[in-house]
Amino acid sequence: MTDSVLTIPDPEAFGFDMGDLDNPDFAIVADEYLRDRRSYNIRRFVIQHRETGRFFATEYSTHEDEGFEWGPGMGRNTSTTWREVYPHQVTTTIYK
Repeated sequence: MTDSVLTIPDPEAFGFDMGDLDNPDFAIVADEYLRDRRSYNIRRFVIQHRETGRFFATEYSTHEDEGFEWGPGMGRNTSTTWREVYPHQVTTTIYK
């Protein structure tokens, strides 16, 4: 982590197995659909660094033929850059 950027040079070694994360220091808190781009679905991961409570986000893609990729045409095993994001409440549900 440097300033507001988290760089993950080897996602597999970091604990990513496509859409799953096995890393005790981080947790996936959101996996959201964003848009379509030609034959790709573009999605966003948001992870939280448990110790500091900081949140980081990056986009990834799923291709109809290639499956999971960190970016269109990038493949699964490429360096990823995550930008710090700040969560905010968008919905409150009160159950009675």
